[in-house]
Amino acid sequence: MDANDTAWDRGRLRGNGGSEVIFGFQHEDASVEVALLAKTMGRRALCVASGGETAFSLLAAGAPEVVAVDVNPAQLQLIESKKEAIRLGRLDWMDGNAQQLLRSASLPDSTAAFWQRRARVLRHGLCFSGIVERRTRFLGPLLRWFAKRPDGLRWRIGWLLLRFAVATSYSRRLRRTLPAGWTARLMTRIARSLRQPPHPPLVLAELGLGFGSDGLPLYHPDRAASVMENLGRLRLVRTDLFGFLKDRPDERWSLIALSNIADTMDATERDDLLDIAASRLEPGGIVVARSILHPSESIRRPNDLEPLPLPPESGPVCAAIFAGRKMPS
Repeated sequence: MDANDTAWDRGRLRGNGGSEVIFGFQHEDASVEVALLAKTMGRRALCVASGGETAFSLLAAGAPEVVAVDVNPAQLQLIESKKEAIRLGRLDWMDGNAQQLLRSASLPDSTAAFWQRRARVLRHGLCFSGIVERRTRFLGPLLRWFAKRPDGLRWRIGWLLLRFAVATSYSRRLRRTLPAGWTARLMTRIARSLRQPPHPPLVLAELGLGFGSDGLPLYHPDRAASVMENLGRLRLVRTDLFGFLKDRPDERWSLIALSNIADTMDATERDDLLDIAASRLEPGGIVVARSILHPSESIRRPNDLEPLPLPPESGPVCAAIFAGRKMPS
């Protein structure tokens, strides 16, 4: 197993030890996946678990079944915790002190044990329990101010601080396994996002810079109620997405959302992932991929997928770059 696999599997970007939450929330605007789901028969959706926002959004949109997979068990514990917060109507636990979660009698034992050892992390909320958010949260007020005046000495100082936070979030060993230009491309997208107004709350949330109670529309009470009604339709599986598809050759999906997992793959691995995803779609099903690194023209389209125009999204950092529909055989 290479360093990259080990890092994601163990749920640690640095050092050794048990699995940790890497992403407290999913840094993507799931309105893209929701809009594409509406173009399918809408029966089954498969996505990367991460922080859970894409899975929850698909539930709120009425998907009868959503399966969310992640190789990092800590991400699945996080989603179990968010499910509990939604059930209890404690949406303030998403971006506020969530330590009361540990008192919930209906929290799965494994999830309770996970957080007992990490209670301090919950002080800033479930959406800020990830390594990435904890390392960048202190920059939020600073960079929101800089975003209003993207020039001058203060902007440059803030920009250097952000570059330092991103660079030190990942171990040197892991950084060596990422594709060339990964950090530079990420920083370019962040700069473009902050320099081009307007700056909706989701953009700031997407960068891990902090958000308030109205920062992520998914956690507004009305949207969360739709999620709560459909939580029984969500299934969490600990595995990688490629392995999940490979091990279930007879299962078919209306929507497969790949997030940006291909950013850590070489071209051959990325092509293999798209090929197997295309083969697991039902007729008319759609696969959608995102990327920080790759432009859409760099994606090789499987022969049996018809390219689709992408709906607009408000989250510019991890942008959707490819969507294809399964053509009838």
